[in-house]
Amino acid sequence: MQIFTDATEPLNISILKNKDLAKKIKELRKRSGISQELLAENSGLSLRTIQRIENGETQPTGDSIKRLSSALNVT
Repeated sequence: MQIFTDATEPLNISILKNKDLAKKIKELRKRSGISQELLAENSGLSLRTIQRIENGETQPTGDSIKRLSSALNVT
């Protein structure tokens, strides 16, 4: 799966380390101007799951990454 962070270069999720992925998700959420609570609501994930992902405490599943991507309007 790839997340496009800008128009020029895709970000390949499979090569990111957990901390890098956590940082990127948090960055994308903040760039979108939404709270963890709103991201949880929009993605269908629990607030605690969002917190764990952003803190690098858990590796999100493929389904969670898809939900987050959709909620953050990234592909």
